[in-house]
Amino acid sequence: MFRSFLIYVVALSMVGSCFAQSGTKGGVFVPRKAGAALNINAPVPGERPLAAASGYDVTSLKSGSPKPGLREHQSTFDGQVYSFATAAEKKAFDANPAAFAPVLSGMSVVGWVDFKVMRPGQPAHATVHDNRLYLFTDATEKAVFAQAPAKYENADLLLGGVSPVALVDQEKVVMGSKDHEAICEGWRVRFANAKEKTAFLADLGKYYPTFAGADPVALSTGQVMMGDPKNAFIYKNRLYLFATQENADRFRAEFKNFSDLDVAEGGTCPVSRVEQGIMQPGKYGISTIHLGRRLLFASEDHRRRFLADPIKYLPEEKKKPLIP
Repeated sequence: MFRSFLIYVVALSMVGSCFAQSGTKGGVFVPRKAGAALNINAPVPGERPLAAASGYDVTSLKSGSPKPGLREHQSTFDGQVYSFATAAEKKAFDANPAAFAPVLSGMSVVGWVDFKVMRPGQPAHATVHDNRLYLFTDATEKAVFAQAPAKYENADLLLGGVSPVALVDQEKVVMGSKDHEAICEGWRVRFANAKEKTAFLADLGKYYPTFAGADPVALSTGQVMMGDPKNAFIYKNRLYLFATQENADRFRAEFKNFSDLDVAEGGTCPVSRVEQGIMQPGKYGISTIHLGRRLLFASEDHRRRFLADPIKYLPEEKKKPLIP
């Protein structure tokens, strides 16, 4: 039963970033001991590159005339940097980013649906279906999609359309509505009503499912298995989903081995690293989610500085190449 797994643990608020953020102080992150089961720096479902569409102009990709973007014409949407060939194309994007942003942040939906692998799609293998832009790793994947687009067109629907807010607040599996939808971390997130959508955007850390809903216990063995909303668990204000009851029980019994796989930079504050040159532990209650990973901060002021200029505080390997 759902209630058997959705257990509230008293903790201070975790914070995410999509369109709104908020946060309070919480416990200090304790680095994992050597030899632990999980590698907190390993790729996980939901991770995304900083440069959208490999730096290509997504408005041109959607029109069928691919053009590389330019550094002087850039916008940020959903944590990624979009580049455009001209100011006019940037203006068109800014007026309605969701109409041009590629599905699943440009990751191949064929790779995700068929193999549960997040592979960046390439501008050379783009297509438009139902007025949405898709990118594929190669011509083969593009052809596979063309043969059965209905199989893949909802690959970016978080939790299969289940409202994460109802999952947390009501302990119920409630389907969201297309009329109440937001794009967050590359996923389309649906809600039962406008109130739920507002709540989600105001507290992403509380409602956004860890690993985009992938089972953390399965991830510890190298498997990507999407969790079942009926097997949900809340720990330190983070929502986890599990593919099986057995995995949910194991998480509850061994949560220290599984709970921090999504935490980036070993749980240290990226602002302290850049501005002070020190590896200072961040706090669970002062965090955000950026490019698929959870970042912890030493103070609310550190978090504010990051949100004002995320690129400044990213590791160098995350910044390159921003423009081809």
